[in-house]
Amino acid sequence: MFHFNVDGDIDLSKLPPGDVDDGGLSAQERRELVVNRCFVVCTKDHADLFPYDDRCSVRTD
Repeated sequence: MFHFNVDGDIDLSKLPPGDVDDGGLSAQERRELVVNRCFVVCTKDHADLFPYDDRCSVRTD
């Protein structure tokens, strides 16, 4: 299992469905930023987005 931003305050796996942050990003988009530090799948602009308050874990099996 990989853990990203372990000191972040917001656990992305605990967010309710449809939750959107102040920047208009869904939990899935925020997870993409935490893991990749940029958007890979999402077509939104990733400039000036800092997901450092978010944390998540990704299973490897």
